[in-house]
Amino acid sequence: MRKALLLLILPLLFSFKDTNPVSETTIPEKDKNELTEGKAYKMLYENQIKANDGILKTIFYALGGLGTAVLLVFGSNWWFNDKKVKEAMSEIDSKIAGVKKDALNEFTEKISFLTSENITEMNQTQVKLQEEVTLSISTLTEKFNDFIDKTRTEIKEDSRINISNYQDLIKSYNDNLTQQINSLKESAEEKVKQLDLKIELNKKNHDNKLSAESKRLKRDLLSQNAQIAFLKGNFNIALKAFLDQSLFEFENNHNSSFKYTSSGIIKCLEKVTFIYDDEELALNKLVELSKDEEAGITDNIIQLYKSKEVKKLH
Repeated sequence: MRKALLLLILPLLFSFKDTNPVSETTIPEKDKNELTEGKAYKMLYENQIKANDGILKTIFYALGGLGTAVLLVFGSNWWFNDKKVKEAMSEIDSKIAGVKKDALNEFTEKISFLTSENITEMNQTQVKLQEEVTLSISTLTEKFNDFIDKTRTEIKEDSRINISNYQDLIKSYNDNLTQQINSLKESAEEKVKQLDLKIELNKKNHDNKLSAESKRLKRDLLSQNAQIAFLKGNFNIALKAFLDQSLFEFENNHNSSFKYTSSGIIKCLEKVTFIYDDEELALNKLVELSKDEEAGITDNIIQLYKSKEVKKLH
């Protein structure tokens, strides 16, 4: 490439030397005298223009040739390099294919050789490995059986200890439970006794309340019967009702009520002309009870009923 550039540049250099009109221009001797200074400058100017024009044309031609040469050089180099590269690549592919083929053949031969050679060795190794595995399994089986026997022995011992501990625990639990049951039983019995006492007390209180209420109702009933009979004019019936009420009050320790009921007895005795024998018995019993409480009232009652005729009740 350098040689080609040198061959193109040398003619250009010679062309620059040949196109210098200034140095080569001559004026005829006979006309020198006739030229005026103005004409001389004009001719010099025109010559200079022609020389410059020639130089410029020469430069343009040289640049055009140089560019063409450069393009030719680069194109030839590219074509040459591309061809070389393709040839090198083709050669490399051929060599790679040959190497692959040789390697494959060599590998196949080695595999075949190793396969035929190592079959016996592999069989021996397999037998040996099987023997070693069998021996290992036997050893592990013996160790496992020993471990199982030892574990069973330990489990039996632990079970015996645990059973003993469980029995002690159960016995302790049973004793504690029996103690708690007895304690609860005693507590329950005590509570039952207290409940019985409360029930008995409540019953007594209830009975007392019931008795008191019954007595109050009976007293009210006797008082009402006496009042009704007195209002109706049945003075003997009213007398008997007042006597029953007074005796009932004394029997229930309500002695102070006699001074209220005695007024009704006295009114009835004042109204009746006779008394019945049951009324006489009631009056005799009443005066025995009232003589210590109300002596004056008692004497007045005695005087009244002793003066009355006594008749027998049917």
